[in-house]
Amino acid sequence: MKTKQNDTKFFGSLSLLVLALVAFLFILFKLVPEDVSESTELTTEYEQPAITQPPANSEKDTKQLVENRNTTRNASTQQAPVVSQQQVNDSSGAGAKEGVSDSATAAEPDNGLIEQAISLIDEGNVEEATGILEKILADDPNDERALVEMSMIHLIDNRDTQAAVPYLERALKVNPKQRMVLAELVNAYSEGGRIDEGMEFLAKLQEKAGGEDSSYISMGIGQMLLVDGRANEATKHLDHAVEGIKSNPDLLSNLGDTYSLVGESDKAIQTYKKAVAARKDEISRLAKAGKPTEQKQQVLLRNQIEIVREYYKRGMLDEAEEAAEAAESLLPGNHLSANWRKLIEKRRRDG
Repeated sequence: MKTKQNDTKFFGSLSLLVLALVAFLFILFKLVPEDVSESTELTTEYEQPAITQPPANSEKDTKQLVENRNTTRNASTQQAPVVSQQQVNDSSGAGAKEGVSDSATAAEPDNGLIEQAISLIDEGNVEEATGILEKILADDPNDERALVEMSMIHLIDNRDTQAAVPYLERALKVNPKQRMVLAELVNAYSEGGRIDEGMEFLAKLQEKAGGEDSSYISMGIGQMLLVDGRANEATKHLDHAVEGIKSNPDLLSNLGDTYSLVGESDKAIQTYKKAVAARKDEISRLAKAGKPTEQKQQVLLRNQIEIVREYYKRGMLDEAEEAAEAAESLLPGNHLSANWRKLIEKRRRDG
């Protein structure tokens, strides 16, 4: 009887030991760092460049959207030229529409009502603010600030990107220098599958624009074409944009993607390097102004990794490794540069 009790205790202890060993191995497995097999996936992920584009408005976090709203507000409060109704109509090749009046010139903006609407929006009273903005636009369809606020209400508060498009278009006609308006409009066209419609609108707007405005519009057209997979068409528009905007990191990044997609690897590498330099300058300016830089740091890393990828696919392993080390210095401890370095070493061993 005693022997049976001892056997029972032995097997019970053995069972507990086995369970403990299984639990230990499970925890150990979960803590093992990523190996080269995971980095091998990068050869598929980076076979084509990850096109730089803003996330869909439905996926943007509220903080980013509010930042966009404030940026656009600040830009629209700057003095813009008074635009005649005929100029607005001519820029689209069409007559008055969507509540646009036949008045000869734009009326003076009612800043009191605008400020009231902005305060209501910031307090969360969007419905009342919308009523005020609609009244302003009924009196003056070209009021830039009211158009911007209405578009941002649809983008941020209503999360209805396509409803924002008419207001974004009208705001851009009034003031083509509104960079954030252009960016949001390009994003809306792309998200809504309205690439051709967007290209037609921007092409007509570009006919009336000049200088840097024309370059930014070319950038918008190029971005839409790139997102739509039409890299060859995008190249000429982005090339034109670079002529007028030489240090815009987003533009340079998109142009680098385009060169890579059409097989111009040398041009892609040189353009990505320019994008990295321009992005560093941008981050430095933001840091000095006390603004967040985390998102820009991630995009900077992505540009540097694209340089690694271009060298790697050409078999230039020394240059690829040097670029990967530079990526590590940009954001120490990041998985992308570590995995690429492992992948480069594996390729060297395999010959």
